[in-house]
Amino acid sequence: MNVQKCYYWLLPLSGLLTQTTWAEITFDGTLGSPATLTGPNYNLSTNLGTQVGNNLFHSFGKFNVGMGETAIFESSPNILNIIGRVTGGQTSFIDGTIKSPSNLYL
Repeated sequence: MNVQKCYYWLLPLSGLLTQTTWAEITFDGTLGSPATLTGPNYNLSTNLGTQVGNNLFHSFGKFNVGMGETAIFESSPNILNIIGRVTGGQTSFIDGTIKSPSNLYL
């Protein structure tokens, strides 16, 4: 009986642990230096990408935004579009908020 009660406590706790481990944003290094950002607020500055004309390009190894987290793409007046790709081969999870002052394409 006591072992069964223990399992009832472990199940919700294991769900919390797995939810927090997958939320992160990494840059793959193809359009700038490799970097890893940690939440809950991810500030994606313009210097983490490559600007070509009025477009800013980002290349991510992982792009996951957990519940209660926010990915904030920074821009400048001469950037009209922010274009991002994910190259890591894993499914991205976006359960949080994404903000951008420019047009954003992921």
